[in-house]
Amino acid sequence: MYNDESVLESHHLAVAFKLLQEDGLDIFHTLPAKSRQSLRRMVIEIVSITVYDNIETARQLRDAVFAKFFDKS
Repeated sequence: MYNDESVLESHHLAVAFKLLQEDGLDIFHTLPAKSRQSLRRMVIEIVSITVYDNIETARQLRDAVFAKFFDKS
């Protein structure tokens, strides 16, 4: 199911995305399909970056995701 690299991270991503398919658990259900795909790619990228110890880049990506999808002020 997973590759030999970042097994735990891959597992966590798979479980998280699987949970988002459950009724009542999809916190992104209001996003258009294209935005959901972009968000999924960004989440995977953020997790991949943190695996390789580039915390500052991960923070920048996190902030960009938040600004794009959640900061509605």
